[in-house]
Amino acid sequence: MSNRRFYCYLTSRNPSPKGLVLSDGNIDSLLLSDIIERGMVRAGRLARLRVELRDLPGALAKVTNCLAEGGANIEEVHHQRAFTNAPVLSAEVEFVIQTRGASAC
Repeated sequence: MSNRRFYCYLTSRNPSPKGLVLSDGNIDSLLLSDIIERGMVRAGRLARLRVELRDLPGALAKVTNCLAEGGANIEEVHHQRAFTNAPVLSAEVEFVIQTRGASAC
């Protein structure tokens, strides 16, 4: 019985699901994390953004300030100078950002 996972939809008179209850101590936390992350992508709350910018002091700060002003939360940053097709003295920066939803973009 402890290996069983219970999935229950909470419904009211409306047949559409109102919530999902997952119970059991054996739920794989990495799997649950992947499910949540993919759901955030599909809902427009998690996005990937690739920017090419001049490799000069302050250029990255300008981009991050712009993201902050838009209400985005930066989760990941990958900065690439060598392994890119960008011109010399340029860099390619990839961000993974959290937003408040697709309408916020």
